[in-house]
Amino acid sequence: MPKYTAGKLVLFCICICSFAFNSNAGILNWTKSIYTPHNGTAVEVNTPTAIDSVMAEFNSANHYDAQVLNRLTFGIDMHYPAYFSNQMNVNVYLTVKRWDANMAPMSDTSIMLHIAYNPFDSLATINREVSEFYNAHKIVFKIDSIEVNGVTTTILPANLYIQGDIYIERYFEMTTGPSFLGLSLVSLPMDYDCDGSSDAIRISWSPFLGAEEYQVEWMHINDYTSDFDLSNTMDPNGLPFDFRFNSTRISTSNNYHDLSLIFDRGWIVYRIRPIGVDINDPTKLVVGTWTLANSGIVGNVGPTHRFHVQPLANHEANLNWQYSATYAEEGKKKEIVSYYDGSLRNRQTVTRINSDENIIVGETIYDHQGRPAINVLPVPVGDPDCQDPMAESAIHFYPKFNKNLSDQPYSRADFDLDNGGCNVAADGMITSTGASRYYSPDNPNQLNEQAYVPDAQKYPFTQVEYTPDNTGRIRRQGGVGPEFQLGSNHETRYLYGQPNSLELDRLFGSEMGDVKHYKKNVVIDAHGQASVSYLDQEGRVIATALAGNAPSNLEGITSESENPVQLNVNAFGDDNSLNKSVIDNNGFAFSTQLLVAYTSDYTFHYDFNISPLQFDCLDDICVDCVYDLTLELVDECGQNVMPTSYQNSLVGNFIQDNSTNELKFHSNCQNPNLQGALSETFTVPNLAPGNYSLNKILTINEDARQAFVDLYLASDCAYSLQDFIDEEMAIIDTSNCNVNCEDCFENLGTLENYISSGQGTSNDYYERVEICEMACQSGMDFCEVAYTLLKIDMAPGGQYGIYQNNQGTFNLGQDPLSIFNPSNVLPVSGGAPMASWRNPRFFNGYGIDPFYVDDNGDRSKVYLQENPNNPGEYLPAQVSGVTLLVDPVNGQFY
Repeated sequence: MPKYTAGKLVLFCICICSFAFNSNAGILNWTKSIYTPHNGTAVEVNTPTAIDSVMAEFNSANHYDAQVLNRLTFGIDMHYPAYFSNQMNVNVYLTVKRWDANMAPMSDTSIMLHIAYNPFDSLATINREVSEFYNAHKIVFKIDSIEVNGVTTTILPANLYIQGDIYIERYFEMTTGPSFLGLSLVSLPMDYDCDGSSDAIRISWSPFLGAEEYQVEWMHINDYTSDFDLSNTMDPNGLPFDFRFNSTRISTSNNYHDLSLIFDRGWIVYRIRPIGVDINDPTKLVVGTWTLANSGIVGNVGPTHRFHVQPLANHEANLNWQYSATYAEEGKKKEIVSYYDGSLRNRQTVTRINSDENIIVGETIYDHQGRPAINVLPVPVGDPDCQDPMAESAIHFYPKFNKNLSDQPYSRADFDLDNGGCNVAADGMITSTGASRYYSPDNPNQLNEQAYVPDAQKYPFTQVEYTPDNTGRIRRQGGVGPEFQLGSNHETRYLYGQPNSLELDRLFGSEMGDVKHYKKNVVIDAHGQASVSYLDQEGRVIATALAGNAPSNLEGITSESENPVQLNVNAFGDDNSLNKSVIDNNGFAFSTQLLVAYTSDYTFHYDFNISPLQFDCLDDICVDCVYDLTLELVDECGQNVMPTSYQNSLVGNFIQDNSTNELKFHSNCQNPNLQGALSETFTVPNLAPGNYSLNKILTINEDARQAFVDLYLASDCAYSLQDFIDEEMAIIDTSNCNVNCEDCFENLGTLENYISSGQGTSNDYYERVEICEMACQSGMDFCEVAYTLLKIDMAPGGQYGIYQNNQGTFNLGQDPLSIFNPSNVLPVSGGAPMASWRNPRFFNGYGIDPFYVDDNGDRSKVYLQENPNNPGEYLPAQVSGVTLLVDPVNGQFY
């Protein structure tokens, strides 16, 4: 756990539950019973065993009985040592004598009570019956007669009892005045875990006559100096306190309260006061006086009302932590301390409930990307190993709580390493400590219900695996125990995709709108049952369904069909929003996503047709394109599950020499056996659930292309270089080319006119003067001069190729007339995109191509090299959205 001392973050969150005054603190009870002791004398009518009495204490001058409740209960002793196998219905008839608070006799009453005992049917059993009356301070109850299954008897069955109770809601008078200040406080540091440091302070006080409960209030004042020097502390005589701001208060009927020392350095100031009731009106509270004033100076507070948290004793000074407490009645509280690392990720949560004195520790373990991946079950910490029988665990950070099988702290290295496969499998935890110890036979506490704690078999945690797309979505989620870990086929899987238009039309009709606005998610539970959810563009679920056959261990729903409807979908259709395509000189590639919700057979049909090319000069040859075709169905692990015969096929109109594998074109274009067509149907059986990429890659076969080039060049179809020159020269207009050097200077004009007309700077003018002088010296014609000037204007640094600002700094976006500025204002024509270097227009003999070419007229390629400092990144850097292609000749990315 990294230390974070200088910028330590300490947060206090106090949650106080408001509750009404608890009048149960004034309930007193007196009870007696008529029953047969085990192996003792039976209860018999008309004997002393069949009669008993209950009497409450009499009133005194300083208390008031708000209510007196009398109760007689006839019941079955479910813990009686002997077993009674016979069913019986029992009635008892009682006579009850009563006396009031002054011991004056009240009227007698007769009561009949009934129970039904059935050892074989708990639903038919009546365990007890109760009769209640009021205001008797003494009762005598006697059994007159007994009926068992309708037959009168004198003996009460031994497993039955009759109990008499007197409940009195009694309040003592509590006077008001300065006497409240007489409460004596004692504060005692408590070392719960015998480690030599204080874990809490116990605030105790003497009982106060008439108090039904006590209120304890405290607050914390840090003693940091203004210069933030951690070695200095402020004098308590200069520290004010005020309980009206940022204090905590609890109510308790005990005479003590333990205050956990989960505080930063400084002073804790506390006080108490008693709370009673008005004996004439118990609904009204009588509030005592605080033992300490509302405000004052810490230095003036006595030692029984304050505690100093020393600078070196503040809670976990080297860690970031957050404390929260939730309070209930009677001072019960639940304390939670969350410990964070330097990146403020919650590493460990420690919980303590003061009513059961247990410490519960839970941990979260993160993967290499900082995402919560392992959630360890919270477990109680065993009592410390010391001689004090009252010792218990305390709130603090527990380092190395959960360990791997090598007895080292469990970390991302135990579950988030590339093992060369697709599945992420977590290692187990050692059973000598932490949660794995608690959920194992090594748990030292095997008493009572603890003997039935299940065995996690070294896997007391759940694991989350995320999709590898930086979206933070969950791909798989495991459960506790080895049977539900990732890779067990009993984990929960999450699939994300989009429906096709046919699905939506079948569900909602044809008015659903654009299919791109909808999503389709699938959850496959531990049983293998797939649940499908359709979501709209706002993420709202608009339909749900179960998919596939019911798992073998579950019953199917009545609407499940044994003959499911088959859907025929165009995988690369225009309505499929998941389609992606890449086109270059060598061919094209299509890809789309296929979401499989349940195991089923998928049948694919692919048509491919090639029309022959017509060449008048090759009338005896049937020329056609020959392609390399690859069909792929790639799962999430990168495995291609497509049949191998379709992973690299040669298609087209050709003849292949079996001995040399040479490709030859033929003259029989009408032969159906030689047509360049493909129509195939194939099935991928038992395709498992998951997300698949369906890819089609069609590229021109290099051997066939070279064979055609050789055939074409050897025929009369190919032009010689002179044929091209003659053809172009015939259409050139040379009427304006007879310009001499004098005309060059005349057209250039003076320097003043050149600058004032906005043609350029003085440097640009003198560059053109040099061009004219070269024309005069070498005899260049005007067309050559103009072409040279145009190239200078468009070259880097020319008037239309500026790429630097006035300070010489590289700045492509500054000059509005630069072709290197993607946002320039240069005019465009003929429907072309913006006139910048990113939008070339290459004029060939047939039209305009939007790319650059090399000296041979082929499309230029920029080859990329992997960045040695950042694997997975290629240099030179690419614009966002550019698709990398692979050169089939040298295998390089370009």
